Amino acid sequence: MLLVFGASGGVGSLAVWLAAQAMGATVVGTARPDAHAYLRTLGAAHAIDPRSPRRDAVIKEIAPGGFDAIFATANGDDLPSFMSHLRSNAPVAYPNGVEPEIHLEGHPVLPFDAGQKREDFELLNEAIGQRSMALRVEAFPLDRVVDAHRRIEQGHVEGKIVLRIRG
Repeated sequence: MLLVFGASGGVGSLAVWLAAQAMGATVVGTARPDAHAYLRTLGAAHAIDPRSPRRDAVIKEIAPGGFDAIFATANGDDLPSFMSHLRSNAPVAYPNGVEPEIHLEGHPVLPFDAGQKREDFELLNEAIGQRSMALRVEAFPLDRVVDAHRRIEQGHVEGKIVLRIRG
């Protein structure tokens, strides 16, 4: 069972979708309650509000043996509680740029950068196959780039913020 911490953002959305749809993993995603239905459309078996006072009880119900791995697209005050439910020696991975860097005694912690080589994209295309993803997109015309940045600064973006160059 994979936990995706910060599952409703752009990177988290793709991680949930790829893990569930392309790899057949059982995925648990964290997000605010209003994003839970979105996570389920991506293939998450469960969604947990990271700030819920019941989160530990919910985790024990759905993952009584703990998580096999965590992919953290963000860091925050709630992450250590989720990491306490990792199986022994289970890994934690996160994209470089997540701050502060994640550390967890007794577990491999794997920061990474996305691949940009042709081979990396070929592997991704192979995993995706003919599937399509229901990624939420909030689009802004290029002349409203300031508004797009303000929206990002508000936080809790589901999916991706994109700029439309034309039309």
